[in-house]
This record gives sequence, structure tokens and C-alpha cells, in this order.
Amino acid sequence: MKLIKKDTASYPTNNAGLNAIYINSDDVKDWQGPYLNKKIPTKDSWGRELIYKYPHNCAHNIGSFALYSVGENGIDECLEGDDIYVEHVK
Repeated sequence: MKLIKKDTASYPTNNAGLNAIYINSDDVKDWQGPYLNKKIPTKDSWGRELIYKYPHNCAHNIGSFALYSVGENGIDECLEGDDIYVEHVK
């Protein structure tokens, strides 16, 4: 995601989501992808879709993106409880 932001000056929109790694569906200027040549898993261990949000307002790092799973209970606890997340620090 850092490369996408470097090229386009922003993280992908919620609409584009993780697909922005592979395709420029939003016709973003200066997009230089694909940024990976291999598909990454989009589901967690419980078969639920991973959640990508930008911007997100769940954690202390407002202004960055969030990529997370709602965990075993399937409840979006805004990066708390059993949610499993990747934290990106600006």
C-alpha cells in the first residue's frame, strides 16, 4: 500500500479496496500497478472477507488505512476484541 500511496498520493478508496493492488478500477492518475503479481488471500481463517477501510476511524492511527478480519465471532469490533488487524503507522 505504501507504493500505491507514493505513486498516487493516496491510499485506495474503500470502493477499490484490495483490488487496487492489481487493477486501476477508479482510473486513479499516476497508478503504476499492478503492485503484486500474485493474488493474496482475501478471506480470513473463518471464511469471512477481509475488511479494508480508508480512511478508518477505529484506532489511534486516524488518516491511515485498516486491513482486518472480524475474527472468530464475526462481529466488527472496530479493531478491538477478537478482531485481527494489520496496523499501518504513517
